[in-house]
Amino acid sequence: MSNSTGQPTAPAVPDDGRRWDDMRLVAVRLVDEAKTAGAVHAEVLLRRRCRRVTEDRGPIVGPLWDDRISIRCTDKSGRVGKATGAWREASKVIKKAVSSCTGPASSAEGPVDRMDMQDRGLGIDDPRLPRVTDEERRATIDDNRAGVAVIDRSLEVRSLAYYEEREERAFANSGQVSALETSTRFSIRGAVAVAGTKSAVDGMIASRSFAEVSSRPLGVDLARACLALRQAATLPEGPCAVVLGPRAVARILEGLLPAFSSEAIAAERSFLTGRIGRKIGGSALHMIDDASRMGGLGTRAFDDRGTPSVPIPLIKEGVAAGVYQGPLTAAQRETRPSGHSRFDDSLWAGNIIVRGGNRTRNMLFPDLGRFVLVEDVLDVSGIDPVSGQIRIPVTALVHEGTAALGNPGVLTLACTAEELFSSVEAVVSDQQRNGLVDTGTWILDGVGFA
Repeated sequence: MSNSTGQPTAPAVPDDGRRWDDMRLVAVRLVDEAKTAGAVHAEVLLRRRCRRVTEDRGPIVGPLWDDRISIRCTDKSGRVGKATGAWREASKVIKKAVSSCTGPASSAEGPVDRMDMQDRGLGIDDPRLPRVTDEERRATIDDNRAGVAVIDRSLEVRSLAYYEEREERAFANSGQVSALETSTRFSIRGAVAVAGTKSAVDGMIASRSFAEVSSRPLGVDLARACLALRQAATLPEGPCAVVLGPRAVARILEGLLPAFSSEAIAAERSFLTGRIGRKIGGSALHMIDDASRMGGLGTRAFDDRGTPSVPIPLIKEGVAAGVYQGPLTAAQRETRPSGHSRFDDSLWAGNIIVRGGNRTRNMLFPDLGRFVLVEDVLDVSGIDPVSGQIRIPVTALVHEGTAALGNPGVLTLACTAEELFSSVEAVVSDQQRNGLVDTGTWILDGVGFA
């Protein structure tokens, strides 16, 4: 089935006969139903996703549909009840949420206020999607496989996959807030290895736009990285500079972002407790979360609690400057929430942008002599936003200026978050987007390996 634009539509309707053509109207009706069932306040979040997946040389799987309803209710004492389920069971989900109102009473609990919301012009819904063909989807896999062979035929592709998703989100609450948003996300993921070896270099390209994903040469990039790691090298003797590539920086920052939650800081579950407003990094470090950035993977019109996001300067010239703030904390402090909350009140980060400098790698690397360039983080489980401890395995290259000499093997980067931030001497101008993080290379002084 498809609508007038050619976009597939869900093949079924709710049991009570209401169609999903206007999800915002359905959300408003479900808020009224929750209040009739006994809720004093109510919030409803509807999600409808349509996915397509192509893995290696397999068939294109999809469309795969996933529809969910999340209900949040507050009783007259300010106790909260939550429930999530399938759209076919909306009435059951509402009853479960209303009957589960437990926990401490709070007069600050309730729906967020209506705020100005931008739901168009965000560049997150690719208008080309209805015209993308299965041949084009398949070509994204085939072109990247061919790119690996062009670099070196001794390399083998361990995996290649294409993922596509279109999501509709509708929100309504008993405070007269209602909103609707449609977004797309495309990604290519792959892993390449030297034939006969166990380890592989993996990577991903993700975008709101099909054109960007289909045109960027992930296979070529993975093949070149694999060849660079094939040559063995020894670590420099004595102290040397450590440099973090954009992908390594991105993975580390994503692991540390929960520490910037005002709730975690207040509960002393963050290494930033008592550090907001104080110096925690080098003056070259400036990091902002901007969930309104045009076309970003973290861009949205509103979060799961119905609040549009505001830009937050997390680190300003080395100073811990801003924090994420949920609706309850904001109400208690008589301020506005930052717009970074999931429906379960967990953190939903936006687009993280680290301000780059004016100098390129070619300008800065020759001054470093022999140094170690960390390309990627193999396991992020050693990043602890509570204590700030970082102990992670990384892949790296030994460099002499701009020339890569070879791979010293898997290293362990060991430091604290504050030591890492304080060691930043320069952020290079080679901005890259990896997941939610847009950053250049970091040149460090004072951080080493275990």
